[in-house]
Amino acid sequence: MSFESNQDQSDIGAQDVVRKKLATHRCSSHPSIDLSIFCRQCNKLICPVCITHEHQQHIMCDVKTIHHEKLGILADKDHLITNKFIPFFTEESSKLDKILVTHQDHCGKMKLKIEEHDRKFKEEITKRTNALLQTFENYLHTTNEEVKNRKSKLENKLSNLKKNHEIIDQIKESDDIRKICKTADDMLDYVSNVNISSAPLPLKNKEYKEGNIKTGIISSLIGSLQPITLPDTAQVHFKVLKTYVTDLDAIGKVISKEKTWIKTSTGSVLRKIDLHDELRPLWEKKIQVRDIAINSFGDVFLAIENNPQLKIVRNGENEIKDFYKFPKPSFFGKRQVPVALHWYKENQILAGTIAKEANTETLADNVQRQLVCLSEDQQQLKVYECDQDGKRLFNFPFRITSDSNGDIVFLDKLSNQSGRIVSMTTEGTIKWAYNPINGTRSGHLFDPWDIVVTSHDNVIICETRNNAFHVLNCDGQIMTCQQTDSLGIKYPASMDINKNGLLILGCGTEYEQTAKLHTLEFKGC
Repeated sequence: MSFESNQDQSDIGAQDVVRKKLATHRCSSHPSIDLSIFCRQCNKLICPVCITHEHQQHIMCDVKTIHHEKLGILADKDHLITNKFIPFFTEESSKLDKILVTHQDHCGKMKLKIEEHDRKFKEEITKRTNALLQTFENYLHTTNEEVKNRKSKLENKLSNLKKNHEIIDQIKESDDIRKICKTADDMLDYVSNVNISSAPLPLKNKEYKEGNIKTGIISSLIGSLQPITLPDTAQVHFKVLKTYVTDLDAIGKVISKEKTWIKTSTGSVLRKIDLHDELRPLWEKKIQVRDIAINSFGDVFLAIENNPQLKIVRNGENEIKDFYKFPKPSFFGKRQVPVALHWYKENQILAGTIAKEANTETLADNVQRQLVCLSEDQQQLKVYECDQDGKRLFNFPFRITSDSNGDIVFLDKLSNQSGRIVSMTTEGTIKWAYNPINGTRSGHLFDPWDIVVTSHDNVIICETRNNAFHVLNCDGQIMTCQQTDSLGIKYPASMDINKNGLLILGCGTEYEQTAKLHTLEFKGC
């Protein structure tokens, strides 16, 4: 048996609670004795006699100690409810209101276009025109119903959160330790089951395309409806929360899960670090790494410079081991070497590859380049290279990620100073490509260096030379473009989204050994 003394603790909020004399309760097993001890292992109040029976060797504490701890838990969970959950779901409700107004405005404009076009040949095509109008009415009705249903669910969640907030306020003043313990346990279960993931807004709608009134075909005279995605009403914001200064010249890659891994762009440093109040190095290796990926178990995969052997560092270990070696071609040609990596669909790894010893700055047309999907047991599942017409899908797959639908999103380097972002289905069909004619600065080409996909399937792109973020929606349409200078960030070069939903951003320098690592909060995407 281990018994904890009633030490003066300072758990969150508990120290501010007015101390009251607690009501006493009798033991159900020993009715003449008060419940004066709390068994941590069984999570219940017991009496001194109970200790000699089924609670031997258990860890215990007195009632005052557990009372203080449970009040601290209640204060902590109440803080989460009032300062995080309620504001979050209130904002979600507001976003739905705004997108509904956007749909109403859009549908109104489209209906006016249809009505104006209908006026020109009303007698011949009234029936079909009315059908098109009804389509928008139905579409708006469907959207309205969806918004109403989702708002109703949000209101229920908000109502439950507020009720639990009131329950906590009431129970904090109670002298009934059993009620306090039960309520604290209930709130632990309740808060752990609160899901604050943001569901995508209903952005899908139709666009009316006017027909050619010179043709004799009625369907083309009336026009047709084309699927579009309305602009997201949410404003995209970035905010720097923390900045760390390293002794590196540039952070060419960052992966942040339980721990954070970084590698230099030009040097030969691979480093495992811990990010808290200060940056704390945990492990380092001198090795030229092209890219890094990490799986759900914490195993780290490494693409080594000009090396066909894909490496792995198992979670909890510091030894770099072989994982998979890209095979020799059957006839002519060179082995493929991995240059970009991404952990895909929980049990696969995507590797962007080029022929060994190829000059990545000026890839010759005859140099083979592929995107290879490997299984956990090191089997090649699929290889992407060309489309159905034999046209090459990409020039140089520099970075790879994916969205919630399993579509592959990759950064395709077109030259040493330009690139594009491409979304491709698992069948190898290009869905969209983003390649603005100019970068964010006059006279500069669009030169992306890393990409991440958010929980809403929006894409964040960083441009190192142009000091910019580009944010695209799930259809590859631009949502915003922001200069990072306004955030105090220069040369953004690598990104990842950590388990807390924060953007971890690695930067370059002008040849100094002071590359920065930033933690950013982002909203609206």
